[in-house]
Amino acid sequence: MQLSAENYYVSVSYGNDNNGAKIPSGIYFYHIKTNEFIKTKKMILLK
Repeated sequence: MQLSAENYYVSVSYGNDNNGAKIPSGIYFYHIKTNEFIKTKKMILLK
């Protein structure tokens, strides 16, 4: 699912990869990019 508010986009997968396959529990990295900054952080997915 993607949400848009003018120039902002959010992509939510609910535990699926880009092909729709389930992803396992683990440590993942996410990337946030705006006009003012770029930030990469990690998250833990627990199922």
